[in-house]
Formats: sequence, structure tokens, C-alpha cells
Amino acid sequence: MTRHWILPATLLISLLVTPFRVNGAGLTVSSLPGDPAQPGFVCHSGTGAFGPCLLDPALQVNRMVWVGTDGTGDYVSIQAALDDIPSWCGTPGLFNQCLVQLGPGVHDVGATSLQMVDYVSIHGAGIETTIIKGSNSGTTGGVVNLASADLESLTVRNVSSASGSHVVVFASSGSPNLREVGIRCQNSYTCYGIYNNGAYFLTLERVEIVSSSSINDTTDDAYGIYNVSGDFVDIIDSSISVSDAADRRYGLRNNGQTTVNVRNTEIIIGPQTGSAPGSWHMGIYNFNSDLKLVAVDINMLGGSGVGKVEGLHHGSSGGNDSAKIYRSTIFIGNAIGEYAVHFSGTGTYEISNSRISSMGTSTGANAPSVTVVNSTISSGVLAGDSTKHYCGSVYKTFPLVLLDSDCQP
Repeated sequence: MTRHWILPATLLISLLVTPFRVNGAGLTVSSLPGDPAQPGFVCHSGTGAFGPCLLDPALQVNRMVWVGTDGTGDYVSIQAALDDIPSWCGTPGLFNQCLVQLGPGVHDVGATSLQMVDYVSIHGAGIETTIIKGSNSGTTGGVVNLASADLESLTVRNVSSASGSHVVVFASSGSPNLREVGIRCQNSYTCYGIYNNGAYFLTLERVEIVSSSSINDTTDDAYGIYNVSGDFVDIIDSSISVSDAADRRYGLRNNGQTTVNVRNTEIIIGPQTGSAPGSWHMGIYNFNSDLKLVAVDINMLGGSGVGKVEGLHHGSSGGNDSAKIYRSTIFIGNAIGEYAVHFSGTGTYEISNSRISSMGTSTGANAPSVTVVNSTISSGVLAGDSTKHYCGSVYKTFPLVLLDSDCQP
């Protein structure tokens, strides 16, 4: 039997008494008073040519169905519940939100992406209790394809061991929200925990990402989050762990001219093992985009490989992008590589109340302006590359302003 659930009383009352005027800010209802209103509204006569419209009370009850792999739910598979949305939820929308509640256990979607639907959220019984498992390949979809809805309280795994690229969670539109979600990409060649190619506003809260390319092919890559395009990415109270890839490892790679805010989050990049000089191992790579880090720990565990190792690389091709680092720690371990923080290109950068194990910038015409406030930056000179881990000396030709800070050459 289909289950229904109701919005909290306080929110329901608020929606009932809040008028939405025709052609008002944010909402447009084209119906004349007395005519059939837009779905979800009831219009009444009032002053002016158009009257105020109220939400239709009949459409303020959200619908929920239960998916149980043991046959005890309304449906035995997530896809069956999504295919049958019209029968249990009608037309999903801003004021007719729907919920698919998953029971404990493993929900196997196979090699086909599970496509979420706008305004239809999927919740599990807990990050360790409910698992969505799949084995799709390519970068045009993941085990789960997001929509403007919530994915919450579960873990998503891509378990494919086939050659090529594999995505766990894919986003291409809308404003998806992930809360208390585990993301696992393991036993693959090239892994992407989250691949965003167009979501307007992607929000991650209490999300745990583990990406490891453990097949050990020499061209393997592993990404926690790969952002190709979008407008905003907000990461809160989360963790990203990337390891085992022989070539490239990125906690977050942002190529999409996207504003990125990261708060209370830990990023760990496993020991570098790549043998190719072009191997890049970075906690965050941010290009042509504004970046803000608050209470973020980036830990590069070092290693014995060859290539670039950077905790944060912020680059610009001529814009005036900014990077702000507050109350954060960025550490680079015993590795042959580059810097804990590397600012490249024009822009205005600020480090405040933070500890950075080494820092470098581009020089000359592209030298950025860096202000360091109440922070410690140490050179972290390591065996094998004593010229690339510095705070002062040769590369202290860029505009560097130190305020109550310690720059240790």
C-alpha cells in the first residue's frame, strides 16, 4: 500500500497563508481570477486586474513510497518506483515534492544509470545501511544521475573493474543536494567520485568521498570531485580521500569557472607513486574561478614518485579571480614535487589564521598579490627538489604582504 507523508504543521500553515501574487517576484501565474489556476495554485479575486493566488491545499501533501529489496515495500526496485511516479505522486513540482524511501540493504542498479527526477528525492536508512550499487562506464553518466532533488542517508558505489572511466555520481543540470552520502569508486581504472558537467548549484553536506584507481594501469586517474561546468559548488562538513592512482590524483578539480566554497572539510591525497613526469597530485586544482576555504585541512601524504604535488593550485588565464584561505592547514609530505599552495596568474589572494607548509607563485607580469595574516608559512625543503619548496629567497619577488605572520625561508 502506498504510504503518504505530510509537511510539518508550521511549514504547512506558512504555505497556506502566504499569498503569491500574479506576476509577482519569483512566481508567475497567468490565470485570470475565476479561471483554472496554474497547477498548485488557487486564484481569488482581488484588487487590480489579477488577484492573489494561494497554494492549493490539496497539493501540499507530499507523497512517499518505500522500496524494499526484501519485498516488504511498495516497490522492490528504485527504478520501478521512479517509473510509477504519476500513480503515487502525480506531477512532481516545487509544491508537490515526492520521496522515495529506501530500506536497508544493497540496491543493485546494474550497468545502467539511475536517473533521478526533479523534485523526487531519494533517502536511505543510513550511510552504512543503505547502498546503491552499479557498474556503469563513461563520463556521460554515473551509478546515480542527479536532479533538482535530495540524495540523502545512503552510500553509492561504482564497482566496475572494466577499462575506461567510471563515475559514481553524475550531475548535469539543476540544483542537486547531497546530505550524509558515502561515495565510493574502487577497483576501477579511472575513477570520478562526483562528475559535474552543468549543475547550477551543487551542494554537498556531510559527504564522504573515497576514490581509488586500484587496477594500477600507468594511465589511471582518481578524482574526488571533477567539476567541468556549473555556477556554484558548496562543500560542507565533508571528507575526500583519493589514493592508488598511478598517474593523476585530485581531491577537487575545478575547470568550470565555478565559484567554490569549502568549509569544515578534510582532503587527503594518498602517497604519490606515479612514474611519469606529467603526473599531477593535487588536493584542489582551481582554474579561472573564485575559491574560498574555511577550516579546511589538505594533507598531501607525499611518496616516492615523479611529478607535481600541490595541496592547492589556483590558476588564472588573465581574469581577476580570488582565493581566500581562512583557518586552514595545507601540508605537503615528503615528496618530490611543488608546493603546498601555488598561486598562478593574476588575482588577489588572502591567507588568514592558517598554516601552510610551503608556497609559491608565478612571477613577472602575471605575479599575483598575496596577503598573509596571522599565519605561518614554512619552506618545507625536501630531498630531491630544494628549489621548489619555499616561502622566500629566489621567488620572493611577487607582491607578498605579511601581517603578524611568520615566513620561514
